[in-house]
Amino acid sequence: MDSQLNINDVNNDNLNDVNDNDNFKNDNDLEFLVNSKVKVINNNKTYNDIIKNNNKVVILYGTDTCITCLKYKPFFIRLSNKYYKKISFLYTDIDETNLSFKNVPVLFFIINGKELFKLDKNIDSQSIKQFVGVLLKL
Repeated sequence: MDSQLNINDVNNDNLNDVNDNDNFKNDNDLEFLVNSKVKVINNNKTYNDIIKNNNKVVILYGTDTCITCLKYKPFFIRLSNKYYKKISFLYTDIDETNLSFKNVPVLFFIINGKELFKLDKNIDSQSIKQFVGVLLKL
């Protein structure tokens, strides 16, 4: 990993075609949701297996009652459907897994089992694209 990598230097042109519109508007969008490449994690064994067997992972922790979480789920799914061959995208509902976070959503960007970045405040689609762009470059 290049320690000189600056997140502001990452060109995200290849991410610009990932629509950050937060709504599914038609049947094609709903089919896209059904065929999502996001892996839903509800236990530690599955989580540990995925982290161990994938060198690039993005995890979204949220709840089904969190408005912001629901807002970013479609965007997260679009990213996963485009980049699932290079990055594993995981979702965990903290209410179902009894995890505790002060605030949600929380995104972790992991490489080789180690946390590279964490977004937990002021999350927006541009920041998510930027961090995914970094993972793609590594």
